[in-house]
Amino acid sequence: LDEKEYKTFDEMSDSLKEKLALSASKLVLLRADKEALHGRLTDLMAKVKDAGAQSLTIATERKK
Repeated sequence: LDEKEYKTFDEMSDSLKEKLALSASKLVLLRADKEALHGRLTDLMAKVKDAGAQSLTIATERKK
């Protein structure tokens, strides 16, 4: 959230819910490095939706 890294969803759950409650767009932008496992990302996406997100975007970085 706001550029802070979290190791687990539980670490960010309360902050995420607070931010989403104040957000008009309810948009969540996920950033993950290339080492992130697909299964973990899909689990995280489901949890973010359950926390109140209405839309979700995954940020990517172009190779240089």
